[in-house]
Amino acid sequence: MGITQTNKIVQDLTYAAIIKDYGAGTDKTITRPANYDPKEFDCSNTSFCHDTSREKPTVDAAKMLEYAKLPNNKYLLNWPKYGNDTYLNIVEMNEAQRNKELEKAKATTFRFLYFIQHELGYKNLGLADDEYPTADKLPLIPYHREGRRVKGLVRFTMRHIDDPYNYGDPLYRTAISVGDYPIDHHHKKNRKEAPQHRSFTRYPHTACPWVS
Repeated sequence: MGITQTNKIVQDLTYAAIIKDYGAGTDKTITRPANYDPKEFDCSNTSFCHDTSREKPTVDAAKMLEYAKLPNNKYLLNWPKYGNDTYLNIVEMNEAQRNKELEKAKATTFRFLYFIQHELGYKNLGLADDEYPTADKLPLIPYHREGRRVKGLVRFTMRHIDDPYNYGDPLYRTAISVGDYPIDHHHKKNRKEAPQHRSFTRYPHTACPWVS
């Protein structure tokens, strides 16, 4: 593992907006957001990739959008690879402080939307006007991936994955299936000092008899 100390780094969050196709010939391009720079989203897809120091993408713009395609010509804007992830540690903030900080996450999503419309040419894609009862058409809350502060009866950790037969309680015995997925912490964009993605690892999905 190589990690022996704790840290206060939490997982990235995302204002995962829903955009929809308003049809050919329409122009839903938003006003250029403050502090917009297309370099922020460089190499989010092969259709716009100039920075050779960044990890080379494997999908073009169309595939990037189809990553989370929804019914009725809509798309979920939740792209981790130089997309609209935002690092904010708001765990110990009060509600007013959190709301103020979350404006930064909203701004990231607006910049990414403008990038898609202006740089990639998808002017016909705009924020869905029939999803959320909010003035800015964004969700009521952001998508939080952080959950490690939940105090459960049993905690399944990376070490159980790496050494399931020798480390701690034999949680592998409660497995109901086997999966194949990386630890998806979304840190490649914003927190290089955080432990980075592991390669795909086969690990058990455990049954939890204490949860009804």
